[in-house]
Amino acid sequence: MENPRPISEIRDELLKEYEVDEATCETEVLRFLSQTAERGLIEFAAKR
Repeated sequence: MENPRPISEIRDELLKEYEVDEATCETEVLRFLSQTAERGLIEFAAKR
């Protein structure tokens, strides 16, 4: 993505689409993004 999105926004979109509780969804999103960042495919941007 060229435009950074807050993790909470990604989580909220997934919550609308799938039947999963918020805590599980956030945990899985963070895990996925961390693994993706470790592979150099994404970078985390600091909050402005």
